[in-house]
Amino acid sequence: MAHKDICIKFEVDGCHYEAVGFLDEGESPIDGNTVLSRTAGKNGGAIGEKDYVFLSEHRSSFSEELKEYHLITGNHDPDAPSCVWFFVWDDTNGDWKLCRGLAYLPMPMGFENVLVLRCCP
Repeated sequence: MAHKDICIKFEVDGCHYEAVGFLDEGESPIDGNTVLSRTAGKNGGAIGEKDYVFLSEHRSSFSEELKEYHLITGNHDPDAPSCVWFFVWDDTNGDWKLCRGLAYLPMPMGFENVLVLRCCP
């Protein structure tokens, strides 16, 4: 299965989301802006501030199968507008951490463990 075919649907407190891939088969990492544009065509694209805040408050409810991925949002950091926030599982603390930096938009990304979060009808 190609990375772009990954789609993990999950529900948090009655709200539906999906974590999706974006790389074509055998494709090298691509820049963050391309990642967000590739995933923008369906369901409004990567989640923004409202859903980011909601998921931040409910991250303990994330699906177990998401733990192996870094989950990119479309929520820009106001202190660093070229960065977007993401979630990453922390085995040491047994919780999801909120991070920025990996998703620095001009930076190439596209490693197999990176997915984009978006709303799901």
